[in-house]
Amino acid sequence: MTPEISIIVPTRDRPEELEGMLSSILRGGFPANRCEVIIADNGTGGETGALSERFKSRFGRFALVRVPKPGLHEARHAGLAAASSRLLVFADDDIVVSDSWLASIVAAFSDDGVALVGGNNFPRFSNEPPAWLVALWRCENRYGRCIEALSVLDFGQRERDIPPAYVFGCNFAVRKGVVLDAGGFHPDGFPPALIKYRGDGETHVADYVRRCGYRARFVPGASVEHLVSGERMTREYFEKRYYAEGITDSYAMLRQQGAVRRSGLAALRIPLYRCRWFVCPPALFFKKWRWWRAYRRGFRFHQEAAAQDPALMAWVRQENYL
Repeated sequence: MTPEISIIVPTRDRPEELEGMLSSILRGGFPANRCEVIIADNGTGGETGALSERFKSRFGRFALVRVPKPGLHEARHAGLAAASSRLLVFADDDIVVSDSWLASIVAAFSDDGVALVGGNNFPRFSNEPPAWLVALWRCENRYGRCIEALSVLDFGQRERDIPPAYVFGCNFAVRKGVVLDAGGFHPDGFPPALIKYRGDGETHVADYVRRCGYRARFVPGASVEHLVSGERMTREYFEKRYYAEGITDSYAMLRQQGAVRRSGLAALRIPLYRCRWFVCPPALFFKKWRWWRAYRRGFRFHQEAAAQDPALMAWVRQENYL
């Protein structure tokens, strides 16, 4: 029997987090024989393989796929190729899902106009967050609270349509046909030495959903808790994250315009939007200013690297990465 939904979990040498994630699925009310789990292992394999052996008999279908090439998109595509359901949910290995997670996702897709489904991604802080992070979490946009750099959001308990960009990759439920029609995911999740090959990841698929006029549905029952470790609650982490976002937006601009923008002013509009330093409490102003500067450094790094390296430019302009 074909499973109703395929759960694809890219992972890289984090067996403890992965075990917690898989255990939370089993604690939910969705019958394990109606779903399949695909672990896309982008790491060394040892402990992840042993953990998979312990879990494979507890689900209707369970597969471990080895992915030797680095890059989150490689793991996602390996999971995509192995999936047998027409409904997919790409999930980070460090989330804990709600009991209604899978049932809510499947129910939302009963509407044929819905192509993408997400829920709240509540932060699960590993220790007491610093005051500046608490202040950042209290900031709201028109939908609710959101910290994009941590992939966490709280949009309340009302089901509604939302912009596809707010369905983050840690909890990303999508129709398989939509991902294939979009040409798959773009590059993401590289180790630091390969960061110049970073792209815009699942944002490409979300933007495809938007451009095609499909709907993204926010479903409170599809909510998860997303681990925020101590390492991610630091100024240094946020600066690294915004540096990477600068690379992401340089990549997107190169794909759209086909050439390096020589003027430093070309990147001005997007980093202001990314960091929103101009609409924040005074206590956060200087931190966001630093993040904005880190973003600009990443953008310029990628623009210069692409200008000097024809192979990188060819990678950026590749039609798809499937």
